[in-house]
Amino acid sequence: MEWAARVRSYTAHDSMILGSRTPEERITGMTPDISEFIHFTWSQWVWYKEPTSFPGTDVLLGRWMGIATDVGQAMTYWVLTNKKTIIARSSVAPLTDMDLHNPSIKDQFDKFNRECFTTNLTSSGDIKIFPEIIKELEEDVIYSTPEADNFTPECYDEYLSTQIVLPVGGEFHRGQVTRRMHDQNGKPIGTRNPNPLMDTREYEVLFPDGSVNSYVANTIAENIYSQVDEEGNNYALLREIIDHEEDTSITNGVLSQHTTKGWHLLVTWKDGSTSYVPLREIKNLFPLETAKYAVNNKLEMKPAFIWWVPKVMQKYDCLVGKLKKGKAK
Repeated sequence: MEWAARVRSYTAHDSMILGSRTPEERITGMTPDISEFIHFTWSQWVWYKEPTSFPGTDVLLGRWMGIATDVGQAMTYWVLTNKKTIIARSSVAPLTDMDLHNPSIKDQFDKFNRECFTTNLTSSGDIKIFPEIIKELEEDVIYSTPEADNFTPECYDEYLSTQIVLPVGGEFHRGQVTRRMHDQNGKPIGTRNPNPLMDTREYEVLFPDGSVNSYVANTIAENIYSQVDEEGNNYALLREIIDHEEDTSITNGVLSQHTTKGWHLLVTWKDGSTSYVPLREIKNLFPLETAKYAVNNKLEMKPAFIWWVPKVMQKYDCLVGKLKKGKAK
């Protein structure tokens, strides 16, 4: 069951929720490594190495039972032996086509099945069920982890794959939450709490430059809430307007003065990102900064600016004048 579940989690499905990605990638945000799954299939005949004194052979016949995730190094597998036991081995190889058609090896197949499944063969020699094996798997401590219920299943984790602006070295950078942090025993660090301030889960955040930092859930939640408005829309803080572009195919044909069509301003945000923003949006969000940029770049007499920039600058000068008079008194 474990093998079937893992294969399914590493397989893409036609689901709108998954978005043509595998369940594993949808949960963790990382492409799964399938190298352990591509060499064998369930109950496949394999050769495995077993330390044996001379003159006995150290290569024995077995059946592949899955991946031994929690045992040994990578690429370690569960193998069913002719003694009805399941062992973990890393030196495992599939039988070749020549082996499968070799009469002497076919005799070994029959002997193996008789020793393991004497009471579980159909009239044609096929295996019906392995009650001893199933019982052994169910009782194995590796498959019993009751303490896992104390931790949040990642499939319901609201922070995974979230893009968020976080402080890094005194500056703010946009990163993506990639996975939960785990301790040396492989258990997720921290526990969920309905109150974000009491949430002690830790996450790994990947930044565009490739660096990775860990953050506590309450820090992530605090930054998420500080970067959305009352309707849940994201917003960013302006750092500087650095450039502009005019689409003359639009502006040359505009007769009305009260329009901003055809103009876009290149903006850098405090999260380190840059983007072109339509003039109509940037002037409403940051009117003074946009007006100053227009004056500094001699754009204030353009049709898209002349009808509103002088008013903004006049109001600004008036407020500055009042502040200076107040200080003089």
